[in-house]
Amino acid sequence: MRCLDLDTNAECEFVAGAAVALGNFDGVHIGHRRIFDALGDDLPKAAFTFSDLRQSDLLCAPSERLSLIRSCGVRRALVADFAEVRDMTPAAFCDLLCGAFGAKRLVCGFNFTFGAGGKGSPDDLRRLAAEREAEAVVVDPVMLDGAPVSSTRVRTMLRAGDIPGVEAALGRKCAYTLTVIHGRELGRKMGYPTINQAFPECLAAPRFGVYASRCVIDGQTLFGVTNVGVRPTVDGEGRAVSLETHIFDYSRELYKKPARVELCSFLRDERRFSSTVELFEQVAKDAARAREYFDVG
Repeated sequence: MRCLDLDTNAECEFVAGAAVALGNFDGVHIGHRRIFDALGDDLPKAAFTFSDLRQSDLLCAPSERLSLIRSCGVRRALVADFAEVRDMTPAAFCDLLCGAFGAKRLVCGFNFTFGAGGKGSPDDLRRLAAEREAEAVVVDPVMLDGAPVSSTRVRTMLRAGDIPGVEAALGRKCAYTLTVIHGRELGRKMGYPTINQAFPECLAAPRFGVYASRCVIDGQTLFGVTNVGVRPTVDGEGRAVSLETHIFDYSRELYKKPARVELCSFLRDERRFSSTVELFEQVAKDAARAREYFDVG
């Protein structure tokens, strides 16, 4: 188990007497943010989370997750391998946090479980914390359109291409900052130059298809149209997922540079075309729809 200073990402000593938020926090959605708000302002703020509880289908990469936790005002994180605590009893888990690390407040969500087999409940956390002269705060679910916000629900919306729902649940844009890689330059030859970005295998992919998109490059905000998927017309089936974005009225070379792509509105599903000519005829229509969406000429 490591304690990280989230300002520097360096290992550090934990501060006794802290308020500690408990959870995996995948995506750091608005429900998670409510937990961080409940830490209060009277004690040092920290988080307890895992490095390896889930290895795929993530809403954000581990490094981004820690950065998002930091944006919630938390300055230290205890990061554990699940195997380190998997076999602990609920009492032993509370001994670790309240005894070894001296936590004075533990904050969790309404559906938090802990200890071997997930046998510990929020009520158990309240009782065990009190026995160790600490307090436990249990946060009610954050509701969106009549249902609790959860990481599972965000994944479902993402796979459906429900970008407004994803943004509402995350409390931020549905965005990916990835390095630009070389493509086949077919778009450039057809008058629609694109930037290509490999989609990380660890992340949950959005619904395959075409999106109106906003791009942020070197602080400049630009508009475009992005295909998320496997490019079946060009690459065939079974290829790696990628983002391919045509940025309107932009021609600078971005190879090996980071670019932020925000998916703004789902336009259509990805599909195979009979030829590249047919493909780029559709790209022209997609670009026109995206320009209309953003109201840019």
